[in-house]
Amino acid sequence: MSAEFPRISSAASSSTTLAFVHTVDGEPHYAFYDEGTAAREWTYRQGSIPFAEADAIHVGSTTLADVRAAGQTLALVEDARGATTISFDPNCRPDLIDDKAEYVRRMDRFAAMPENLASLVPARSAHGPLPIATANRMP
Repeated sequence: MSAEFPRISSAASSSTTLAFVHTVDGEPHYAFYDEGTAAREWTYRQGSIPFAEADAIHVGSTTLADVRAAGQTLALVEDARGATTISFDPNCRPDLIDDKAEYVRRMDRFAAMPENLASLVPARSAHGPLPIATANRMP
């Protein structure tokens, strides 16, 4: 099965983000190099993506680490809202974060709050409490 996608971007002159992982005592440790990369330098053009034709869009939390890229990402998500499913990967990389409070405010646009989850997932399963991670709202 193959799908056809409209051309929504062009070749970038910037490099891609580099990510490395190594293990210490069985625990993964990550290093990211994204300063000056395409991940931070992209520009969203309003109306350039036919969201109603897409099954979903996916946004990773690392796109919210940089102020400029976060603005582009949030504009894209606002345009997509109501037209398609929006998937968000909250896998945070602290080494990319300069301003933790601002980053949390950006992530809060996506976070499922306990009151939202209560109607979607019962508090208990046949195997005991479900390990659901939720975000805490900043004051």
